[in-house]
Amino acid sequence: MFERRLRWFVILIALLAAVIGARLVDIQVIRADYFETLADDLLTQPVQFLDATRGSILDRNGTVLVADVPASDISVHFAILAGEYGAYLRSVT
Repeated sequence: MFERRLRWFVILIALLAAVIGARLVDIQVIRADYFETLADDLLTQPVQFLDATRGSILDRNGTVLVADVPASDISVHFAILAGEYGAYLRSVT
């Protein structure tokens, strides 16, 4: 009795492994070009700036204290500003 249940269990596990293997072959071999194109399209989408949903912060008189404006940040290593480009390269590598 136990051996029969064990045999069915092994068959079931083998079938599940075959289904998963077939799906992996489908995704990675058969439809690889489609998924590669899809990934490239998702990674190369243009940047979209969304408007802030909250709005400005006002004081009790209606004066704008903080306004929502687009901002960009930039970083420059101090060694480059000081003219020590070689020191910057040594610190990076």
